[in-house]
Amino acid sequence: SGADADDPRARVERALACPCVADLRQSSCGTSFDDALTCYMLADDGEKGKKCVEEFVRLHACMTAHAREFSAFAEELEAHATVRGPAEVRSDSA
Repeated sequence: SGADADDPRARVERALACPCVADLRQSSCGTSFDDALTCYMLADDGEKGKKCVEEFVRLHACMTAHAREFSAFAEELEAHATVRGPAEVRSDSA
């Protein structure tokens, strides 16, 4: 609905429900991820980079503490470190 689309909390809930973040949400750092994303999405544009620092520091610390759990994720980030432009949706499940 139109009203739902304008509701910041509804947008956060839709983002958190996305299958694209399911693995991260179900990981050891799921709560930290939820907190960081929620903070970022609810912050005003002018404060996004400042307001949520603590949440992202906690997420980073969690991912560092559970590095083995995130090794495939880190490898994928590294492999795409120089990619620029919008992301492309792939339908392969490999």
